[in-house]
Amino acid sequence: MKDRVNFLHLSPVLNHRFRLESIDGIAMQKYLVIPRTNLLERFLIRWLKQPAVRIIELDELGSFVVEHCDGQKTVEQIATELENRFGEQVKPTIPRLLTFLQQLEAYGWIDLNLSV
Repeated sequence: MKDRVNFLHLSPVLNHRFRLESIDGIAMQKYLVIPRTNLLERFLIRWLKQPAVRIIELDELGSFVVEHCDGQKTVEQIATELENRFGEQVKPTIPRLLTFLQQLEAYGWIDLNLSV
């Protein structure tokens, strides 16, 4: 029987190649800058003059979550901080947070590590 891991005890960490930047002086809203590095993307950048990075605009909630994906906080701690910061706006917190983090992980933008 496989060991089950409680998702709330995982510590998400943003991929080291990506960075989070502010949008034109708006402190709470940020965007994720993702370099385009695979072979096809490099070809498109060079020959079709496409941008070398992808820019993913995040809303205030997404910015808050990604900013807290530092490998130190667990999913449970991030959920608690979300509720403290945004109150009823994030309800139901856990399901929404888990869905968002699973999407980020599916894209390879974060890693979910088991906190010790």
